[in-house]
Amino acid sequence: MYRILKVSTCLLCLVFFCGSAEGTIFETSGDIEMELNGAPNLNQIVDLNVIVTSAVDAPGSSIEVRLPEGIIPINSITSWNADLVAGVPSSNSIQIKVVQEGVWEISASASTSDSIIVLIGLGSLVLNVDSLLGEVTTYSDLVTSIMNSGPQITEELTEYPGAQYFDPSVYMQPGHIYTEPFNDDDAGSRGCDGHITVKGYFYHYDENGNLQPLVNASVNIWDDDVTSGDDLLGSTITGWDGYFEVANIENCDCWLCGTLDVYVKLLMVNTRFRVFNNVDDDYYKWQTETRGNVSPGIVDFGGQTIPDDGSNLQKAAWIFNDMNEAWNYGTVYGHDPGDIRCQYPISNDLYARTSSSASHPARMFISPNASDEREVVVHEYGHALLKNANLMLPGGPHTIYQSVSEGLAWSEGWAHFYAFAVWNAPIINIDPTDFDDSKYYVNLDLETFAYVDNVGDYHDFPDDVPTGATNEARVAGALWDILDYTNDNFDQYGYGFAGIYDIVWEDRPMGNLNSFWNAWKSRFGAPSNEAHG
Repeated sequence: MYRILKVSTCLLCLVFFCGSAEGTIFETSGDIEMELNGAPNLNQIVDLNVIVTSAVDAPGSSIEVRLPEGIIPINSITSWNADLVAGVPSSNSIQIKVVQEGVWEISASASTSDSIIVLIGLGSLVLNVDSLLGEVTTYSDLVTSIMNSGPQITEELTEYPGAQYFDPSVYMQPGHIYTEPFNDDDAGSRGCDGHITVKGYFYHYDENGNLQPLVNASVNIWDDDVTSGDDLLGSTITGWDGYFEVANIENCDCWLCGTLDVYVKLLMVNTRFRVFNNVDDDYYKWQTETRGNVSPGIVDFGGQTIPDDGSNLQKAAWIFNDMNEAWNYGTVYGHDPGDIRCQYPISNDLYARTSSSASHPARMFISPNASDEREVVVHEYGHALLKNANLMLPGGPHTIYQSVSEGLAWSEGWAHFYAFAVWNAPIINIDPTDFDDSKYYVNLDLETFAYVDNVGDYHDFPDDVPTGATNEARVAGALWDILDYTNDNFDQYGYGFAGIYDIVWEDRPMGNLNSFWNAWKSRFGAPSNEAHG
């Protein structure tokens, strides 16, 4: 067991102002012991056990663990309540991971409040971690150096080999959004102590359990004020690495409240895309712990990670990052896809769908069984993009082996194609239970028009599948052949995405593959070997 014990006795309590001109001061004693169940080596998960012993009965006590930038919580639980009994140890465990080399100090505090706040104890644990070994030191008064970068995040999407997150140099950023009411209590005297800069990182675990940054999410910095309502201190948006920072905040709180009590709220919303639950303003959000009476300078929240618990919040983060990739892809190619909003989860049995309403903004709807399927999310985003391009097309029942109207085939084929382009893979992944036993189209490759059946065997696309502009798979395959640079039996040319995308936005109305192809030939001419679907 790796352990360090820090005992605080006869501690002067904090003073809580509760409506009168006098505060009450208590003295008490207690101690906090912290233990690790193993060596805190780099990128390994260990259990941190926190044991609090109070000298007095303290029901409703609050215990808080504060992690530095180089350490992240795995289950995101860093504070809890406990009914402390005098002389009886109370313990709780949280999982942590060291994600940066360095010397890091973990601190913990316990307090109770009624009409007053009593500080029961303080504790700290100092870790010294390099690339080979992590160890607990035997002292707790070391000045730690704060690193400026977060944990190294893998850039490759493992479920799509070769598909990359955008290079940071080309990442686009929409504006952040703040829509919640707040109260600014400027009246009267305030306690001030310099200025603060609030910073940190937001992460989530993706569909494959990999730690990833949450990109382009709105971040609001708040002062927790129980007497007059919380105050908004500033807003920003997370960067490509999940980093956020709001600087030059005046460190002033209400009269006799000390300095600011800071917490950070993450919002899965910006001016171009958002994920919400049932109504527009009920978008997914997550909140950090509160840092009370902060000192001037840097208030570093380190790496904040959305719980890896399979909740709707975690799945909303998957969808939000998929929408970010889809928005970035279109924007980089010269046309902003516009404001697109996703509701998750929908309560009906639809797999996924896009609103057919002519009103703006465009909406997409994702069911619970599709939240972890990137191609489905971006497929629906592609539909919404067409809507914002003023190309409202018909909907209706469809499968990849049917002949449908040219308008429906174009709409579905385009949506397939947009997902191919974003993820750089012309693959449709389909649950075989969605189809009749004789038609298992799993991992359908529209580059080769071959598919893998339910037992893993490869087959050519069946001869009875219609060709031409009335089949969505053929439409998607034709568009992919125009984009890709691979010479095959279907085409000998590759033109990239830009020309296709320009036509979608600039040559309207366009309701089927034939009208697209006529627009293409008008702009660029017809190659001798045309693309085929």
